[in-house]
Amino acid sequence: MTAIRGGFDVTFHGVRGSTPCDGEDVARYGGNTSCVSVAVPGQNPVILDMGKGNFPLAVIDRSKYWPNDPRANEDSLLFETVEEGAGLPRNAYRPDLDTDFDGVLDHPNTLRLSGKNAPIEDVIPWYERETDTLLLRPVVPLEEKREYAVVLTDRLKGRDGQPVKSPFPAVHHPQQRAGADRVRSILSDPSRAAYYGDVAGTGLNHVAFVWTFTTQPVYEDMRLLRDGLHGQGPFARLEKDFPPTAVAARAVGNTTDPADDSQAAIDANPKCGPFKHTPYIVKVARG
Repeated sequence: MTAIRGGFDVTFHGVRGSTPCDGEDVARYGGNTSCVSVAVPGQNPVILDMGKGNFPLAVIDRSKYWPNDPRANEDSLLFETVEEGAGLPRNAYRPDLDTDFDGVLDHPNTLRLSGKNAPIEDVIPWYERETDTLLLRPVVPLEEKREYAVVLTDRLKGRDGQPVKSPFPAVHHPQQRAGADRVRSILSDPSRAAYYGDVAGTGLNHVAFVWTFTTQPVYEDMRLLRDGLHGQGPFARLEKDFPPTAVAARAVGNTTDPADDSQAAIDANPKCGPFKHTPYIVKVARG
């Protein structure tokens, strides 16, 4: 156990759930559960929940497909499992082979093609064949409207044992030089070894390819609407358009409408006696 001095930060990410899911299996804890990270100065962040939650790769209930869906018998909504042209390249597309009418000659999203439809167990979630896209899922949760960098080092090697290479003359896209310079500044700091190991202090010497991206707003809209109800921000008019109103409902009385009940009637009713001095407090019996 390590003693913590100077405090630490606890951050709740995605408290609304980034990807809503429906069904009995996610009714209690939610579909894409929130993620909590603990950041201690000088240490790697500790992730208490990765945030993926119960978001399923496979379809739990296939009865929810529409009757005319050409993929109604398949187990995945995210990745292709149907073989539309065994052994054919994508440029051999023919409309008569396109069973889902998407304009693409589909092959199962598996590591090796067998020429047959693929079960969900063989589907790979880290690569999409159709778009030739490597899917990178962040280990540390990302903040909204922040710039991040994806850094591939020379430790990532291909089947030939050689490090991956940038498709450009430099290790970055020509238009991302500023972002690469910021990465260089971070990786040139040897004090960041707790985060980057022996790459810290080497700049871009071990970087094979780097690019940056900026996350989109996630909860900003809810924050701005909340601020507007308090007369702040671009939606400040909401405070006047929708002023807060609160009505305390009395829990003691002889009628359902408090306006039809008088204090004298309450005083005269012995059942109201124990509660008439605390008319707005309700005690709920435990089951």
